[in-house]
Amino acid sequence: MIGNLVEHETSCCTAPWFDLDCWVVLQGAEIKDEAKLAKFELELFRKLLIMFPPIFHHWSLWRFPEPTQWFENRLVYARSVATWSMVGYLVGLGDRHAENILLDEKNGECVHVDYDCLFDKGATLEKPERVPFRLTSNIVDGFGVTGVNGTFRRSCEVALSVMRQNYETLMSVLESFIHDPLVEWKDKAATQRQILSTIEIRLKGVVSKETLPLSVQGQVHQLIATATSEQNLSRMYASASIVTAVAVDSRSLLCAVQRRYIGWMPWL
Repeated sequence: MIGNLVEHETSCCTAPWFDLDCWVVLQGAEIKDEAKLAKFELELFRKLLIMFPPIFHHWSLWRFPEPTQWFENRLVYARSVATWSMVGYLVGLGDRHAENILLDEKNGECVHVDYDCLFDKGATLEKPERVPFRLTSNIVDGFGVTGVNGTFRRSCEVALSVMRQNYETLMSVLESFIHDPLVEWKDKAATQRQILSTIEIRLKGVVSKETLPLSVQGQVHQLIATATSEQNLSRMYASASIVTAVAVDSRSLLCAVQRRYIGWMPWL
């Protein structure tokens, strides 16, 4: 569902998107210095934010025209996004591009699919994922005027608090899941111990190795700040097939770009 909204918005700006795709490949590929590349990607990200303003609230107004229904379903959306965000952060769920996030059109509930990228696998990719969950402009746009500081933040705190209170039960369930014989590991024993240790640390409120355990409110605040950071979002992968498309030839580039895999698209 969210993927369909993304396709609609990108289709409305085919020409500028085409120009920027070429610019990313031709200019960004020439930058070898990490600091300069980060600055370049941040500048591009901010330009894309202007090109593609949030539109998700339009869907809510169209789908739920009656005020009470709109309000109730917006609460359902914000609470479900918050719950998925906290659970996803805990188990290291990555690859949260728009095609992997669905919406129930009857009540606005958010549902995630495709759990292949678990246990921080996204951090080991060639272009590492830098955010704990997807909290881009369109996701936040559906929360209403309060943004991340209203229902969403409070729901995150409630979800994380419940998981902390049920620490032992949660760890026993995750341990059996990690020992699933169908899951492939490079170094099985070491990887399993590391995963359990990471989950345990997160449940205790430690966001990074440099910080002390935080309260539920402090941990949620830090996670939201990380997920919405422009510096982090600008370093997320944008498109998986654009470089291949450019390598074909200039005449077929436009068609190839229009059929591209949308990637994470952090500006949407």
